Amino acid sequence: MTISSVSKSDEGFYHCKHPERGESQKSWFSVRGEKYLFSQSQASMSVLRLISSLVTVSVYLLLTVIVAVKCFRAR
Repeated sequence: MTISSVSKSDEGFYHCKHPERGESQKSWFSVRGEKYLFSQSQASMSVLRLISSLVTVSVYLLLTVIVAVKCFRAR
């Protein structure tokens, strides 16, 4: 299991409590890994999403201007 946004201070014993079934045994959870705000794949996906959004908006605006000019000239 992977839980993100944790620090070394979150390391320790944890257990579950259920109102009808009681408590589970305590288990030690350790924190390990690299300190990155974004993983490499998340950063590249963000750039890709930004570029595709800009291209989509640009095409939409261009088509809107073309249709507006054609409608204006048709009058």
